[in-house]
Amino acid sequence: MKCIKKIIVLLMAFVMVTGCQTNPESSKPGTIKEINIDKMVEKFDNEDTFVVMITQTDCGYCKDFHELLDNWLPTHNLTIYEVNLDHEENATPNDNLARIRPYFSNFKYTPSVYYVKGGEFVSDLNPQVQTITESMLNQWIRQNNIL
Repeated sequence: MKCIKKIIVLLMAFVMVTGCQTNPESSKPGTIKEINIDKMVEKFDNEDTFVVMITQTDCGYCKDFHELLDNWLPTHNLTIYEVNLDHEENATPNDNLARIRPYFSNFKYTPSVYYVKGGEFVSDLNPQVQTITESMLNQWIRQNNIL
């Protein structure tokens, strides 16, 4: 009987110790990885699940969103792919628009943030007001079960 009690106590202790540990994956910081439109199309073709933001270098709203992400990503394990339209070689704004619209038909301005699941567009974070706030980002992440 004492042996059974010891086993039960040890099992309970084991469950308590392992159950209270944090998941190392969730404590990793997130990142922004720059890709071009070709790589974004490849991710669609591969049926990847990802978040992508479309930006421009001199866009003030894009700079504000980058500042928000600089503070937000260290505590959120999410990779956000960034397509900076200014870094597309030999492409005019109309060229970029023609290449993006088949994937994101509502693309109008930067920054635009999209969630793609299994190679299919699911949702965007493109508020009517141009400034994306942390609470808007958190709500969008929750609504789409991204994290």
